[in-house]
Amino acid sequence: MHFQYTPYILPLIASSIIAGLVALYVLQRRASTGGGMALAMLALACAEWSLGYALEIAGANLPTKIFWGKSQYIGIVTVPLLWIIFAYSHSTQGTWMTRRNVTLLSIVPFITLMLAFTTELHGLVWKTIRIQTVGSFSALEVTHGIWFWIYWVYSYILLLVGTIFILRKFNRMKGLFRRQEFLLLIAVLTPWFGNVLYVSGLSPIPNLDITPFAFTISVVVFAWGIFSFKLVNLTPVARDLVVEKMPDGMIVLDAQGNIVDINPAVQRALGISASQAIGQRARDVFNASPSLIERYANMLEAQDEIVLGEGESQIWYELRMSPLVGSGDRLLGRVVTVRNITEKKQTEEALRLSEEKYRKIYENVADVIYETDNQGHLTSISPSVEKQGGYRPEELIGRSVTEFFVFPEQYAALDALMIENGSVNDFEALLRRKDGNNIFASITSHIIFDANGQGVATEGVLRDITERKQAEERIRQMNAELEGRVIERTSQLQESNTYLTSLIETSMALNESLDLNEVLDRILVQVYKLAPARALNIMLIEGEHARIVRRFGYQGLEKIEQSLLDLRFLISWPTFHEIYTTRKSLYIPDTAKDTRWQIIQGVEWVRSYIGVPLVISDETIGFLNAGHSEPNFFDEKHRTMLESLARHASVAIQNARLLDELKKALEKEQGMRDQLVHADKLAALGKMVTVIAHEINNPIQTVKNTFYLLEDQIIPGSPAVEYLKMASAEADRISDLVAQLRGTYAPGSKAIARVNVMALLVEVHDLLAPQLKKQQVEWCQADGLQPYTVLAVRNNIKQVFINLCLNAMEAMEADQKGKLTVGLRASPDGQSVGVDFHNTGPPISDESLPLIFEPFFTTKRNGSGLGLSISYDIIRQHQGEILVESVPGKGVTFTVWLPLVPGEEEGGVP
Repeated sequence: MHFQYTPYILPLIASSIIAGLVALYVLQRRASTGGGMALAMLALACAEWSLGYALEIAGANLPTKIFWGKSQYIGIVTVPLLWIIFAYSHSTQGTWMTRRNVTLLSIVPFITLMLAFTTELHGLVWKTIRIQTVGSFSALEVTHGIWFWIYWVYSYILLLVGTIFILRKFNRMKGLFRRQEFLLLIAVLTPWFGNVLYVSGLSPIPNLDITPFAFTISVVVFAWGIFSFKLVNLTPVARDLVVEKMPDGMIVLDAQGNIVDINPAVQRALGISASQAIGQRARDVFNASPSLIERYANMLEAQDEIVLGEGESQIWYELRMSPLVGSGDRLLGRVVTVRNITEKKQTEEALRLSEEKYRKIYENVADVIYETDNQGHLTSISPSVEKQGGYRPEELIGRSVTEFFVFPEQYAALDALMIENGSVNDFEALLRRKDGNNIFASITSHIIFDANGQGVATEGVLRDITERKQAEERIRQMNAELEGRVIERTSQLQESNTYLTSLIETSMALNESLDLNEVLDRILVQVYKLAPARALNIMLIEGEHARIVRRFGYQGLEKIEQSLLDLRFLISWPTFHEIYTTRKSLYIPDTAKDTRWQIIQGVEWVRSYIGVPLVISDETIGFLNAGHSEPNFFDEKHRTMLESLARHASVAIQNARLLDELKKALEKEQGMRDQLVHADKLAALGKMVTVIAHEINNPIQTVKNTFYLLEDQIIPGSPAVEYLKMASAEADRISDLVAQLRGTYAPGSKAIARVNVMALLVEVHDLLAPQLKKQQVEWCQADGLQPYTVLAVRNNIKQVFINLCLNAMEAMEADQKGKLTVGLRASPDGQSVGVDFHNTGPPISDESLPLIFEPFFTTKRNGSGLGLSISYDIIRQHQGEILVESVPGKGVTFTVWLPLVPGEEEGGVP
């Protein structure tokens, strides 16, 4: 690199050095708050820009100037970005300037820097570059590319936004802080004004970028602001946080006694706004208190307490006054802070009154108030000790408290509690009076600690409770006598309350739920509360037997419990026969001694038993049973309670049965409604298909005749012969389809015959074999299927089977090597046969499943929505039904159910 001297570099180097010193000063003083770091980095960027430009104009050849011209872009792209970061952080307390947002703002500057370093490759920043010499000055003369102007607009937007932040803060600031903001605006806007002159070609010296020279003015302004207006040391944000929010009042006066700043606390106290006070003389603002003005008018420093107002409205303030001194010990003004200490004064007065009141109480209270040192020697005691103990106070001072305890172990216990907890409340001890008699005393005491947390004394109150202790003894004797009576009566009331609660909860269970099992379980829980039997159950009668439907208990009897659930109890057994026939409860105190007890294997452990019938309309429908392993565990009281709960259980069972019958009736009615609606739709479809088939048939026959006549008119070997054959074949196919539709819905066209379902499936397989092979669908059919026989229209049923198979093949078309599984099975009652068509294709959606048999509903792109609807109608006409089951991951199964030929349920041939 080669350089040459030119006087233009001197102000640029000076500007760079001063900017660097400003950055260092900011980093040392305010790098962590109020945008200090951003301001320091901004000064460094300005220094880099100025220094880079100084080296550019000092360069003696084009490569040197280009190198340092590019290096300036480090400062050029960072100055606007750092300006907006500093302006935002300096003027607001918001959190918008996050790392993410700074990164987004840095995208355009980063791209600009990269393009500037590589501008020879694309010309987006500099299109042309050459050296322009004017006298002793030479500089780069460049033609700017499109990206330069994009970044120029972007940088001025950042400058404008940052300036708006400062202006908004400027409007809110007062005094010194407003001058700070004004200096910032001058320092920032000066270089950019120079930049506008350079870019627009209005620079006084052609091709000389005066922007870096303007930085000299900026750094001088920054230095002036730092040392004259404390630009770095005092920030508006700090003032907002400290002054504006401080609860104490603050007033700043200039050297002439004029108010230059006033915080909200004083504004509220005086009832004036800042705009009304700032600029006014303090004497005029505080004209209501002329004595205060005269007192402090010539004082620079003061600390005093003042009072304003009279009576209840009197307010005390603590006033502090300090001077504001500038450079050279020049007096700039005074800072006055005032703190409301009215509450403190009121507290001090209340404390004085409290101490006076305490002294009166101390001298006249009936209880004994005392103090001891940390060795347990009395240092103070109230005059009331003479009445309670017979001692004058002066007789006791210096004596150890241990002398007055009748039982030394009580003092040891008191001392241990004091050491452990620091205090005791209502510690009872037996003390000795001066005359030798004893008194019961209640002691409340605590340790007094010094500033180091060491116990130095003990303070306490002693109360004579002798009369109370005597009264307590009399009360204790009376309580013992009453306790027996209360226990007896309470037991009776608890039993009655438990019984009534159980009845109420059982009634609530009947009202809250219609679920039979839930209600019966809650009844059994209530039974257990009244009669905590080892085993409880409810049986329902089914014919000649009864079985357990709900049970409770059986702890330790799990194996026996399971066997009883599988057991069917004969009603003819003596135990149940008596309950069933008489419809009355049965109580057996000891099953080993009562012949009415039926011995049952597995329940030999039952020694006490109660059985209660469940009766509905004079009919016994079941039993409520309670059993226990101890003889005579139950009594007549338990029997009565179980009878009441059994009536609730009967009501629950009756309600459940009625609800079940109602549900079945409603379901049956809804099913009939659905069948009628579907039948109406299919009837309408049949009529429509018949009309359409009839209308299409005649034109199709005419087309076929025309094709027949054309055969003689076409020259043999002509390509038209093949086209005619294709058209004739398609016309025949349409004619066959029309004939099939007419045959399906035409009256009197149904030829009912005995049909072997197995043989019909074989025909369907043979017919579809080519298409199955083409689509790689595997036909699976179990061997040895029964040849079930049905009465049906053979071709119609065959068409249904073909339609279901074709639908299955289309569903598996997207899958490779799908599987179509066909099976036969008889219904559980042997009255009908089911034909299953299972495919491994995708499942049918829950929304489409209820609609697949509806006319014109289809999910296929070219489907008509008639295939399944017609199939459903055909099967319905044969008194059968089609069911569908769709399971995700397993496929879809269509099942056709047809009634078997009477007498041939096990299979047969036609």
